[in-house]
Amino acid sequence: MRWIFGISGVKSRLSPRGVNYVASFLTNSLLTELVTVPINTAPQNVKTPGGNLVVNDMILGIHHAPESIETSLIPPNIVHLQVKNINISSKASLSGGITETAIINAPNAHAHIQVSALRTSLGAPNLRIISCKLIHNSPVTVQMSENQFKNGLLQEAPELLQSLLCSRIEFIIEERINARFGLLSPKIPLANVNEEVIVKDIISKMLVVRRQRDLMRAERVSRDALISSFNVTRAENLFLDYTITSDIVVSPAGLEIDTFGEVSLRGRGGTPFGAVSMALPPAANAEAMLQMAVSDFVPNSLMYHGHTIGLFNTRIDPSTPHFGAIMKTTCSLSSGTLFCLGDLFPTLRKLHTNRKLSMIFNTVQAPVIQFKPSSAGGIHFSLLGKITIFLIDEISAKEEQVAEMSIDVTAQMKLRLSSNTVRPKISLHSIELKTLSPGILLQKELDDSVLLAREVLQRMVNDILKEGIPIPIHPLFQLNKPKVKVLNRALLLQTDFDLNERLLRQLTAADLRKRVI
Repeated sequence: MRWIFGISGVKSRLSPRGVNYVASFLTNSLLTELVTVPINTAPQNVKTPGGNLVVNDMILGIHHAPESIETSLIPPNIVHLQVKNINISSKASLSGGITETAIINAPNAHAHIQVSALRTSLGAPNLRIISCKLIHNSPVTVQMSENQFKNGLLQEAPELLQSLLCSRIEFIIEERINARFGLLSPKIPLANVNEEVIVKDIISKMLVVRRQRDLMRAERVSRDALISSFNVTRAENLFLDYTITSDIVVSPAGLEIDTFGEVSLRGRGGTPFGAVSMALPPAANAEAMLQMAVSDFVPNSLMYHGHTIGLFNTRIDPSTPHFGAIMKTTCSLSSGTLFCLGDLFPTLRKLHTNRKLSMIFNTVQAPVIQFKPSSAGGIHFSLLGKITIFLIDEISAKEEQVAEMSIDVTAQMKLRLSSNTVRPKISLHSIELKTLSPGILLQKELDDSVLLAREVLQRMVNDILKEGIPIPIHPLFQLNKPKVKVLNRALLLQTDFDLNERLLRQLTAADLRKRVI
């Protein structure tokens, strides 16, 4: 296979069960907004035996949640919703031939809504109402004084209720979902992604105020002292790109969305390679709400841009947990340490006795991860770096560079999954150390030290990836017990999920600033 620029790094499929969950969730979450949305309805003229009647200021009432919500999928891009058994009413002011207030009731109504799933030119999701109908399974009633206008209003009541409900649904879709999600950047920082950041991003764009600090502000974790402090998910300058790359496709198997999946510096792109061509399994797993094929382009773009900003550069010194005790040239029973770096590098120990040491590791080129099934050798990881050794002055604490070596590592990787992160564990396959300071670090010493240093180096590499690689799923989703299968150049994730109700309700509320509890 070869890299192809511009194709998706992530392919996702919502199964029919997943589509139904999302549709039910959104419908129930937006019921309150449908009732409270401030839309001024245009006066409606109704012809009656008593003359023309003008219906003004219709107020929508929905009196309980739907009994059920069913969805069906219609290729190429339509989702059909049946919202069953909702009790709808409307209070309306009448004028014209009579001045009065009427109440229209429609118990046990069914709403049939067809929604087309599209994308904008910028790669954001976009929904369009194709049709909206209100089906009445029980007689519609009108409460008003008995007169010659009532029968005429009763005949028009179903159409009036349908127009009232559907206009509000369309307003919510256009003004609360499309308009706001169209403003939401598809490139989201790996670090500090929370509800407040997402909401502030939309508010700032709605106000045409670019507050980039809201997105960039994160608790900065020092990488100077502790190797264990490295956390790839807190790389505050790296953004994950959720841009939809092709038309959303609906089929009997589900709703399929392709997204870019690139990790890059501030979302600017520039990765010098692309994803390989891949496909989801032809048949959907009906037991899982979501299937995702994640190309190894996703972690490799993270590795590439992480390397360019020095994200993997690491310092080890006497204060570093796990490693600090060995960071010296000389050790003995009296010192309380039976093993130290000086045992690996006798020439360094001889030339610089009883000295404390520090080491800085930096990548020489981007680490590489290649997904392969176990039958093809499993997941492969390779890393090429440089280790620089410094002497620490006991009095001034100043450091003096004394030696350098290159390190070339190949390893096998096993994966554990959490709700939003793939956590790898590395088992070293081969280690090659080469001296860059032959007067201090003899090549024979490095060759002999590989076996003894293997555990230390394996621990160091695992600490580099300790906090894991983010699963390219939007913060609106929370995965439930995902299962993973390794394919050729991709991971297949199969999982159920929950939607963030509080965040969705806030994003679709009339006042974005009002926090939803």
